Amino acid sequence: MLCHEMRTTKTSTTILQSIEDRVSSRLRSLPFIQALKDWYAGYCRRQVLIDLLRYDDHILEDMGHTRQELLAISKLPLSTDAHEVLRELKALRSQ
Repeated sequence: MLCHEMRTTKTSTTILQSIEDRVSSRLRSLPFIQALKDWYAGYCRRQVLIDLLRYDDHILEDMGHTRQELLAISKLPLSTDAHEVLRELKALRSQ
């Protein structure tokens, strides 16, 4: 490989990396993208709790949950940390 070809290859790779870095940083800074990621993460966490409703009441009780609590939590906004609310309800029940 000629010296000129090596410089050209290195330069184009550096330029491409620089462009990718700038695009990536702009995407991370967009509030809409972050809000969408947060919503999706909340949705996924909520689905895990909703899946618990498939179990019968005895199994839920063994896990430390009640069907009524899970139903109430499923109606909360996705911005609410459902796991934290569930822990608080469990603590209140055990007092």
